[in-house]
Amino acid sequence: MPPAPFLPQRTTTRCNFRPLFILLSVSLLFGVWFLMSCYSGTIKHGTPLVEQYVEYGHGEGGRWYIPNSWRETAIAESTSSTPILSNLHPTTVLEAAELALELALRNDQYIEHSKIPLVAHQTWKDFDTAHWSPYVRESVDGWLQAAGGGSSVGDYEMAYILWDDRGTESLMNQYEPQIWDAFTRLPYNVEKADTFRVTVLRWFGGIYADVDVNLIQHPAEWIHDEDLTDWTDSWTEDTYSLSVPKTKRYLAPVTSPSVYQKLLSAYRQSTVDVGAIFGIEADNPSDTDAFWRMGYSFPVQITNWAFAMAPHHPTALGFLAQLETEIALNSTRLPKIDPLDLTGPPALTKAVKTHCESMSPSFRWDALSGGNDTQGGRGKVAAGDVLILPITGFSPGRGNFHRMGSEPLSHPNARLYHSAAGSWRKVDLKVKVAQPPMFPATYHRFSGKPDMAVYLCINQVLDLRGRQRHSEQAKTEHLQYGISRPQLLKITNETDVLNFLYTLGRYEV
Repeated sequence: MPPAPFLPQRTTTRCNFRPLFILLSVSLLFGVWFLMSCYSGTIKHGTPLVEQYVEYGHGEGGRWYIPNSWRETAIAESTSSTPILSNLHPTTVLEAAELALELALRNDQYIEHSKIPLVAHQTWKDFDTAHWSPYVRESVDGWLQAAGGGSSVGDYEMAYILWDDRGTESLMNQYEPQIWDAFTRLPYNVEKADTFRVTVLRWFGGIYADVDVNLIQHPAEWIHDEDLTDWTDSWTEDTYSLSVPKTKRYLAPVTSPSVYQKLLSAYRQSTVDVGAIFGIEADNPSDTDAFWRMGYSFPVQITNWAFAMAPHHPTALGFLAQLETEIALNSTRLPKIDPLDLTGPPALTKAVKTHCESMSPSFRWDALSGGNDTQGGRGKVAAGDVLILPITGFSPGRGNFHRMGSEPLSHPNARLYHSAAGSWRKVDLKVKVAQPPMFPATYHRFSGKPDMAVYLCINQVLDLRGRQRHSEQAKTEHLQYGISRPQLLKITNETDVLNFLYTLGRYEV
């Protein structure tokens, strides 16, 4: 038998993709790391003062910048009878706040036309700036530039103090021991932050601003000449003007730390009048339901993301007394109270409104509206020394939807803008709105402010939220949308709506 012909064996070659996969993964990770490093380096390069004073700064409970010129002048002018009382080289944020206030008083460093010290206060949970958003870094850097006197918003100097959680707790514990227990029982961090911002200005005065607030005008120039002119309520025909009796000295409460008592009682206060500055965030006619349909508690409501006051201004005392009362009356149900109503803008509005009405029984809070004023509005003085800025002051650039008289950022009345109020600029989302009965199923893509359809989606929820707050007939309306009442009560703004819809699976990112 002839031999069988040779048949080549069929072999199967199996490729091993694992080394290739590992190589591609490493390359991808390296690329991502490289891009993030470049991006981070760009941000850091653009915010050198954050890097210098916050990231590489040191101090217990905070970071700070106090102009050297203030120190030098105070040292040169101090005598044995007028010694510098504060620690010139503070190691804690409380010592820094005491020094900043003393130097501001010694050097007559105030907001023009006011008795408000040029000391800016902000708070953030930590100083790990590598994990801050670029918007926060840029905003804080802008405030530090303004403090150094070399920014585009003005050449004035001012002190700047950034408090962390330990610093805020030390302030509350040492300066407000009588409400420390109530403060610790606040269930939400935002309520503690709201309380801190009023407390720090009660004791040290100056300017408070959220870390995502960006300066347009230097705080030293926030009060314009026209803001101080008399104004008349067209309904009552009452005229209001600056009318605060001048006092020769600040009066430190007997409950304050001894160093602080010596500090505050040793210096004359400013000879000008404005003692507090607030800005309107909602400006609606009082005879319509527009304000609560937009989620506000008052037709004319002030914001708390920025304000300013002299030490121990009555509005700060009123806010804290109001808060103490609310906590005492609702000790068992604090988590159920809307944080906005307890410590947020409605609570601050209530305290300021109460003070203004107590100073003049015929005063109408709604008369502060700029609806009938000239374009851009004007500031109005109430209660003798409380300046209420028009909506453009602290809430410019709101666009055409829910504008309420807000003018562009370029308007001369715009003092600052709040990035969170324009948080749509930070995202590029693809929103899938829920099926009826809640919202029509539509995709919207936006970079910058959302289009009208997304606004309608958002405001349908806010309208429902407003009706829940102000109408007994609407107490069960949320059920048809599959929303629980606790969920609804947590909604306070547009961002909350998107977060809420996300939890329901009603939009996709």
